[in-house]
Amino acid sequence: MLAWLLFGLLAGFSTIIRPSNATIFAGLVLCVAMVPLENRDLRSLLKAAIAIAIGFAIPVAWQMHQNAIHLGSAFASGYAWWVPEVYGAGGKTFSAEYLFGPRCREIPTATFPSTR
Repeated sequence: MLAWLLFGLLAGFSTIIRPSNATIFAGLVLCVAMVPLENRDLRSLLKAAIAIAIGFAIPVAWQMHQNAIHLGSAFASGYAWWVPEVYGAGGKTFSAEYLFGPRCREIPTATFPSTR
């Protein structure tokens, strides 16, 4: 069980460092769920899932607590505090438009030259 708890902790820390890593974790969970339970019993799988969930929740809860203290909301981002004109609105930060081409020329704080 300690190995599963450690896995959850590492996945949680990975997620608070880069929130998009949660999609990788979700993919791993999906892969584990798709494997048939032929040589495993449901009880041991449930214990592992609980250990992973607890391990994952610890760093995420800590980060949310720190965000609430320092940024005013558990779901606030430090990026919005530093560069509010870019990260202050969710529509600018998380948009399907980013899947279809670079938008960095519109971001005044981009670290590489504009493509215009």
